[in-house]
Parts: sequence; structure tokens; C-alpha cells
Amino acid sequence: MILWLVGFFALAIFAGLFRLLLMFAY
Repeated sequence: MILWLVGFFALAIFAGLFRLLLMFAY
């Protein structure tokens, strides 16, 4: 259960970083 929560948070952080990267790219 804890591992699933950590994975979810990691995915959310990765998505946020990717969105920031796209914003800076354009």
C-alpha cells in the first residue's frame, strides 16, 4: 500500500516536471 502511494506521488511529480519542461520548451 505504501509502495503504491510512493509510486503515485513519484508519477505526479514526474508529470509536473514534464509539464514545466514543455512550458519552457515553447
